[in-house]
Amino acid sequence: MLALVTAGMTNAEVAERLVVSVRTVDHHVSTILGKLGVQSRRAAAPAARSLGPENHHRRPRGMAERGGVNG
Repeated sequence: MLALVTAGMTNAEVAERLVVSVRTVDHHVSTILGKLGVQSRRAAAPAARSLGPENHHRRPRGMAERGGVNG
């Protein structure tokens, strides 16, 4: 989701792409910004890059075991 947001997509565009509600995207974007310690979408990309590539594209815990979209 972070990649879509930092690519300039709106919450509505991200929601359509991921087939979720705009409210869900809004919640997740807010959570991502909070965890990165930034207040804007524009600041999210450099903050995420500063974490290093090992922190990108991690599979959420339990997804494979539950047979989720990543498993």
